[in-house]
Amino acid sequence: MLGAYFIHPYGRQLPLWTILDILVALIAIYPVAKLGNYLFGNNTKRLAVTLALVSFVCIATDSLVRVFLLVPCGLYTLFFDSYAGVEAVFVGAAASSYIEDAIVTTVSFVAGVPILLAASKLGMFPQKNRQEKEQGYAPFTDSNSILKKGNS
Repeated sequence: MLGAYFIHPYGRQLPLWTILDILVALIAIYPVAKLGNYLFGNNTKRLAVTLALVSFVCIATDSLVRVFLLVPCGLYTLFFDSYAGVEAVFVGAAASSYIEDAIVTTVSFVAGVPILLAASKLGMFPQKNRQEKEQGYAPFTDSNSILKKGNS
């Protein structure tokens, strides 16, 4: 999607600062995915930071989809007659997008952590036991374990 954006003539003309959050999220995807293991574990020290980073990557990915639909897919032709109109709205919306990133990240940091902790205490997330972690076993990954669980 990002490649299609930069291939499109408007994508090359629009200011780069308007999609910096998307570029940062693209760079952060792998490290944040590795941190995602802390979301459902017992380690609450890293939970807040991990949840905030996951939220940031998610909201930036949402922005990427909107940018992809607007520019490379040509949705701008329904709303704007010229490049000047696209640029004016795109630049204005980019500032709003950064505010949206900050709001989502802050709310997930403040409200998401207590919600995840409460859900964990209620037993809504399966807990891996020590033996499963050491063996790398994930429940219900092969058909034999599904059949055994279903027949008991």
